[in-house]
Amino acid sequence: LHTSNPFDAAWSPDGARVAVGSYHSVVEVWDAVTGKLLVSLPHDDTVHNVWWHVPDALITGTHRHIRRWDTARFREQTDISLPYYASFVDVTRDSRRVAVKLLEREAEEGVLVFDLETGALVHTLGDVIARHVVFDAAGRYLVTAHRGARVWDVETGALVRSLPLTGDTDLAWPSPDGLLATVSGRPAAELWNVATGERVGLLGGHLGAATSLAFTRDGRYLATASTRSVDDTAKLWRRDDGRLIAVYPHADAVAHLAFSEDGNELATGDREGAVATWNTTTHQRLRTFAKHTCAITGLDRHADDLLSASCDGTAVLWDARTGGERTVLAAGYPLTAARFSPDGATAITAGRRDVDALVTLWDTRTGAVRTTLPAGKRCSPTIAVAPDGSSLLAACAGALRVWKLPSGTLLHELATGGADVVSASYSSDGAEILTASHDGIARRFDTESGALRASLLGDPDGFEVSAAHVGGHVVTAARYTGELMLWEGTDPLTTVDARQGEVHSVIADPFEDNRFLTIGEDIAGTLRVWRLR
Repeated sequence: LHTSNPFDAAWSPDGARVAVGSYHSVVEVWDAVTGKLLVSLPHDDTVHNVWWHVPDALITGTHRHIRRWDTARFREQTDISLPYYASFVDVTRDSRRVAVKLLEREAEEGVLVFDLETGALVHTLGDVIARHVVFDAAGRYLVTAHRGARVWDVETGALVRSLPLTGDTDLAWPSPDGLLATVSGRPAAELWNVATGERVGLLGGHLGAATSLAFTRDGRYLATASTRSVDDTAKLWRRDDGRLIAVYPHADAVAHLAFSEDGNELATGDREGAVATWNTTTHQRLRTFAKHTCAITGLDRHADDLLSASCDGTAVLWDARTGGERTVLAAGYPLTAARFSPDGATAITAGRRDVDALVTLWDTRTGAVRTTLPAGKRCSPTIAVAPDGSSLLAACAGALRVWKLPSGTLLHELATGGADVVSASYSSDGAEILTASHDGIARRFDTESGALRASLLGDPDGFEVSAAHVGGHVVTAARYTGELMLWEGTDPLTTVDARQGEVHSVIADPFEDNRFLTIGEDIAGTLRVWRLR
């Protein structure tokens, strides 16, 4: 087709013809099979838009005019003269309505809706500053987008729904099934239910490093969440191939995750203090638990018991089947972690009261305090429980202590060289404790004796590292360089320049001895899966 300087084009509904709008103030209609020019339609200015949604009507748009043409004889039926330049335009699929956003000028803001058959102005949609206007497939709704999306009823002109987006250049596209896809200042698209105004999904990964991760016990699924992200979701992935299965939306960033023992339910807790459970097969929300008044800082599941902890100074034992509250564990100071013992008889919480870091053991049957253990000073403790439930460790700044369970008898104070501990964990058999610190060193301790077995320099520059037991070895990751090192005893076997940027953490896959994951600090929070050869 030989239209000079084309701007826009549209197929006829039967595919037999093509209409092409040109910079040279003309629309040319061509036979799509022979390439023969059928007709030229003169315009007053450059033709920026062409729509051919129905067989008998062609719609064309310049900056100052919207025209409807009878396609039987290509005669002009309607000419809508605009009060100022059009910047964004869309036409309903039945070609009965056109929405026009005028180029911003004093007294000319707003979106105008016209009847294309009569040329009459039907609605003026307030002081809407839009960067995008689009009708849904049925022509029932009009969506305008800029610093939020608004959904309007086309017949009445009433505002139906406002969606709180964050970007300066928001875009939105409605789908026939009642969902709305939006793009804003976030580097991913969001899905919204127009009827309820609820965000129901995010098209992409977390927009920041995953800060919570959980596996099902049978190895089917992996769940992730991020408090460094703005996506406010938990995500369910298939563990074996990394396929994204489902996205579970929250009102705020999801901080903690816990699977049921059979993997059929996932519990999520967010920074607003909300806890919910989800069916991992149907992906429906099962229950919403009464809110804490502060962020969720710990979440664990044992049989039908669900344990949540919060910075509001309480932990709550819930009946996971009904959502009912069983016991409130009132610590009276902000909590930073919570775990069940493997037998479920003890709930373990950690937190800070004034300058004192404390770990408390609670009887889950009665809610009574069994003992409170000092974990350090002026720090927020994290905790881990041995796989067999025989001991508990708490890391708090440079302090690392191990107690016997369930008595709370102090077994060891492990020497960390005074460096703040980033993470501390037991090996899968419980025989070894592995720590990673801000001084670039991963340390291996004998669980039974507390003796230091090895110090592994994971970052020669002395910056933060993370570490994990993988296949009888230790893997360290230097946070700022992303360099991975595989260790046997005290010797580095392999060094890999991962070229992945900063690494937030390294995590062993509990179902494959030679497989591990790294979580990147890039904007996408990239989760990578590695295998030892």
